[in-house]
Amino acid sequence: MRLYRVCPVDPAAARGNPYHPGFVPRSSGQHRVDNPDRYNTLYLAGSPAGAVAERFGAFAHWGDWLLEHPRGFSARLVTFDLSDDRRVLDLDNPDELAARMLRPSRVVTRDRITTQAWAARVHDEARWVGVSWWSFYNPDWTACGLWSPPDATTVEGLAVVHIETLDGEHPAVVEAGRSLLRRWT
Repeated sequence: MRLYRVCPVDPAAARGNPYHPGFVPRSSGQHRVDNPDRYNTLYLAGSPAGAVAERFGAFAHWGDWLLEHPRGFSARLVTFDLSDDRRVLDLDNPDELAARMLRPSRVVTRDRITTQAWAARVHDEARWVGVSWWSFYNPDWTACGLWSPPDATTVEGLAVVHIETLDGEHPAVVEAGRSLLRRWT
């Protein structure tokens, strides 16, 4: 499975350390599928434009300032491959929703108590490395949360394939901006 993420990258950071593209931070408990007492979550997207939207979508104005990090690192577009033996539950599949008696509106609600509850139930099935759903910003894009144990800082089977520099002309930025009605200035 090919996945993408926009994040600050330190080229010298080793796997499992902060600012490595695959580093899984301790979950804050604030995000859609967080359950820090059970696992940590790495959020990714199914497309480059989706990754840009997930990272920058909440901002009304886009520009180079979005790429800057206080430690001097730049936000980059990272491409990952998830090994075939690691399964992600596709919540865009109506059969999977029905099997869990889960309505689509409960998947994308902003009520984190609701989303974290269904995420905990899915995690407890012990069949999945994470879940995917349609993006809040564009239902044609996929968002994904991959889980790692609370004491781990990586997702097993997730490998970095490519790291790209971003700017206002990058095709993923242009596509996301067009969909979200944002312009890089």
